[in-house]
Amino acid sequence: DEATRAYESQLQGRGDLLRPEYANQEPPFAAAHFTAEAFSSVVRSIYQTACPSARRYYDRGRVVQGDNWVISWMLYHVCRYRDGRNIRAARARDFHADDDLDDNHGREIAYNPD
Repeated sequence: DEATRAYESQLQGRGDLLRPEYANQEPPFAAAHFTAEAFSSVVRSIYQTACPSARRYYDRGRVVQGDNWVISWMLYHVCRYRDGRNIRAARARDFHADDDLDDNHGREIAYNPD
């Protein structure tokens, strides 16, 4: 999976890419711990190196401004699986109990039908 490979090669263990308020955070990191530029850079990298068949799907996630929402969603979930919150949420049977941890990566997405 492209998002997993990108996370492992470009984000995993990279404390230098964290937002200042998370500078002392220990891995694994949540998506919201990374700077917006670091996260966006990985999203762009995934798109640029995607094979043609994957790029067809990614093209459906284009937005007028901001990151490709399909790739952002995949990368967010790779981070989420790494930081263990989905396991805690599943045990609690409340899959949104920890969503407030990712508010920093909420983006307005403008639909682009092209």
